[in-house]
Amino acid sequence: LGGVVTMCPVPPSGNGPMTMRFLRRSLVKSWKIIAGFALQKAITDPTLCRELFFGGDKQVLEDGTVEDYGVSDEDIARYQGYFRRDTDAIIDVSDFVKNLPSDKAIEGRAPFLSELPPCLVIGATRDNIVDQEGVDETAFYFGLDEAVMVDSPHDVMLGCNWQKGAEAMHDWLDTA
Repeated sequence: LGGVVTMCPVPPSGNGPMTMRFLRRSLVKSWKIIAGFALQKAITDPTLCRELFFGGDKQVLEDGTVEDYGVSDEDIARYQGYFRRDTDAIIDVSDFVKNLPSDKAIEGRAPFLSELPPCLVIGATRDNIVDQEGVDETAFYFGLDEAVMVDSPHDVMLGCNWQKGAEAMHDWLDTA
């Protein structure tokens, strides 16, 4: 069995066009993305980290229970530690932008499309980082008619909705 599964992927055209779409939609959300990534606040601010990746800030409900979207404070601290570690690997953005996959696309499709194994692109309906257009662009690039959208924040395989991403993959594997 072989295949490619991407979840909430950066689209082949990169972050630039997607960032502009976010800016047109919401300056507040755009600022949070910039603060989280460029200023690396997602590493130190648990509230921002929760909002960007895991569905929102913790809330105490009327009955006294805490809605943390299935991601505990301990989980957030651990994930922030992973993010911190990942910042040691620096991406040369200027070089990256010069070599975007979309630059080699043929009518929006991957030039190696005929060589690809079966593909699945999963997007999240409550993603605060990768928008629907970006997910659709990736699906089209991989030769798909559409992406599979699941009810989830950005980190599809973490938190209380992880089953939705797993079910999408399971269903795809059953039909691939």
